[in-house]
Amino acid sequence: MEGEASLSGSEDRHDEHGKTQGARPYQGPGLSSCTEEPACLEEVYVHLFAELRKGLEPLRAARPATQVFIIPSLEEAVNFHPLPQPPMDIMLAQWLEEATDLLQLQQMGVRFLSNPAHVEINGIKVSITSADALSPILREMVLRPEGRKVEEALQLLLKQRCLFPAVPRDPAQVYEAKAKALDFPWDGIAPQICIFPSPLAVMNGAVVENTLFVNPGTLCRQAALGSFAELWIQPAEGVSTMKDRVRLDLKKLG
Repeated sequence: MEGEASLSGSEDRHDEHGKTQGARPYQGPGLSSCTEEPACLEEVYVHLFAELRKGLEPLRAARPATQVFIIPSLEEAVNFHPLPQPPMDIMLAQWLEEATDLLQLQQMGVRFLSNPAHVEINGIKVSITSADALSPILREMVLRPEGRKVEEALQLLLKQRCLFPAVPRDPAQVYEAKAKALDFPWDGIAPQICIFPSPLAVMNGAVVENTLFVNPGTLCRQAALGSFAELWIQPAEGVSTMKDRVRLDLKKLG
């Protein structure tokens, strides 16, 4: 797992939101640095993928290469779908006229995932979403044991075999016809790692029923830089529990 990188959401949504509020105009490649007009969404995404490609090329060229997964944000400007969201490359390829960098990212082996996504990395089952899966369960709990609220909520999530088991749905934007994509796909087996952002930092690094919960926070915020998580996992040989195998560090930007 040391050679994995997962990018949850992207900063373009925040940039676009800022421009509609009168923030500084976009000055990316192909635009004059003195332009006074905000960039269109296509120009923002073209610039984003160009910068992303340049940053990821060294990681993909290294040996062993770093695997890169990208999932959309709930607030993605051109992927504003109810959950489950389709992969970004599928959505963007439909209307981006200049998709060279997007194609190069695909050729580099970057994987664009749906939101949520359930993958196996080096034999480890991982469920990932850019939505907060913890807060909805806490709000719906009737009996809240003192001192163990978060652990109890995470345990309920695992027992329901679903990232968003609360009904009515929260977040409310769930396409019920495809809600099965929210369930863990491993025939009743829970993931070994769950990754999702939550304002409740106390859940970070919690191990419940041998499932590790990772709260990387939000990488890009409107008013400040955010955070990301680094995770190391030892091989299972001679180590009995996930808690003994894992080292988790939360890194803050800036």
